[in-house]
Amino acid sequence: MSEELERFLKGTSTNRVDALTERKALEASLVTEIQRLMVVILRPESDGSEALPQMLRVKEAQLKQVRSDIALLSVPRTASNDQA
Repeated sequence: MSEELERFLKGTSTNRVDALTERKALEASLVTEIQRLMVVILRPESDGSEALPQMLRVKEAQLKQVRSDIALLSVPRTASNDQA
């Protein structure tokens, strides 16, 4: 779990909602970046570039983490979670 998300989870429920909103916006941004990278990678003039696939792997890893954060934030809080 990212450090930023951990800070939000320790805060109030308003912070939890803010964190979820922020993570969903970041997810949308990452999806757009990944789609743009895919278009560039598929262009014939990008043939042989090692940087583009590396950038794609980084963005995909970030997206995976953000989606994991979203899943955690989407779980309803229980009394035991509120004490954490």
